Amino acid sequence: MAILRGLGISPRFQPLRWTEERTTSGRTMVRQRFPYHSTRYASLKDQLLSCLPPSMLQYSLQATTIDQRDSSVHVTFSDGSNSEYDMVLGADGPRSMVRSQLFPQSELRFAGYSAWRGLIRTVDLSAPTREKFVTDFPLMGDCIYFVHCPDPRQHAVVYDIGDGVINWLIYQNVPHPNAASNRATAAASLSDVQRLRATAVSHWGIALGQIVAQTPDPFWTDVYDLAEPLTQFHRDHVALVGDSAHAITPHCLKGSNLAIQDAYTLACCAHTAASVPDMLQNYSKSRASHAGNMVLLSRHVGRLRNGLLTGMDGVPVDQASFERWLASSGLDSAPVSYTHLTLPTKRIV
Repeated sequence: MAILRGLGISPRFQPLRWTEERTTSGRTMVRQRFPYHSTRYASLKDQLLSCLPPSMLQYSLQATTIDQRDSSVHVTFSDGSNSEYDMVLGADGPRSMVRSQLFPQSELRFAGYSAWRGLIRTVDLSAPTREKFVTDFPLMGDCIYFVHCPDPRQHAVVYDIGDGVINWLIYQNVPHPNAASNRATAAASLSDVQRLRATAVSHWGIALGQIVAQTPDPFWTDVYDLAEPLTQFHRDHVALVGDSAHAITPHCLKGSNLAIQDAYTLACCAHTAASVPDMLQNYSKSRASHAGNMVLLSRHVGRLRNGLLTGMDGVPVDQASFERWLASSGLDSAPVSYTHLTLPTKRIV
């Protein structure tokens, strides 16, 4: 937030001051202050683009290869053209071409589950559903809810992204991705949607289940991260930022935050560096370790919530069992703060 405000950017954020862990029956296990801010990507992207001169942006052109030379980078584009640059930043997402050329051994890892996703406005809900939802989720609009389903083992996340638009995700264990190999999202088949709606209430309770059942056009998003976090984000005159550097699962809500922090750190390093390689080396040194720890922490949280950690059977039902559930997750290295506990992390492939 401070970085965006420093740029003079103020997208319409929905403040979320609380998190709540709950059962599908609606029983609260843990409710605590843990502030988030949510917004729509389109709003944030438009304001970020407004900071740049229009002549700086070029669309419908894809970089296909990069070739580092003594003091420059030669880039070839999809239309056959090419150009020389002092520096190249790869901000080309989880399936980064730039990363594949800098670090060809780096691969994405399918998490073992996909997310059902949906958006629905509260005004579009039936009156009984809206009333039930407001009653059962009283902090909606000021809280992000995590809902644990014991059978089948999965979890859901639900929150208001602003203007009364409810965003929900259901993380469902699946044997393989739903989307094509070069994509993360996929339209759901009619039979899949019918099955989701038919089981929504039995899996998630009346309030959330009816939200899911009434949402138009739910879709799949496959969940990936880097199989092994990178230990550096640059080589000579080329560096990675955002998901290209640290593709991360969504469970710590860190994807966009890490990218914004990357950009800010890079700007700080540019202010003091004597050369491009010096700037990118300092940037990489400042960011790689922290981002890598977050990739591993988010991976752990996703596995924990969806019952994929060995020996972690069942789901918590109250605060005491929730704390035991976290503490017995079997990780053992540098502590990283997660919710109200200190959750240790280690490298997990």
